[in-house]
Amino acid sequence: MSNLLRTTQVAQKLGISRSTLLRREKEGALPRRVYISNRISGWLDTDIEAFLEERAANSKKTPENHNFRFKLTKTFFIFI
Repeated sequence: MSNLLRTTQVAQKLGISRSTLLRREKEGALPRRVYISNRISGWLDTDIEAFLEERAANSKKTPENHNFRFKLTKTFFIFI
């Protein structure tokens, strides 16, 4: 049985603001909310855990797999 996490709980768990959470959901970067009624919605804790596990697995790639470009200026690296 999954628990329903409210917006504030999910934002805190992900370490982002509520507005960023809602924007990323709208962009499709996060799982969609579940609506219990017109005024009650949230995310299933299993969906959020799966999202975090997927992100963690993807972050363990070697640096060669990342597509970073940068150039050296006098004393700073600028990521492009």
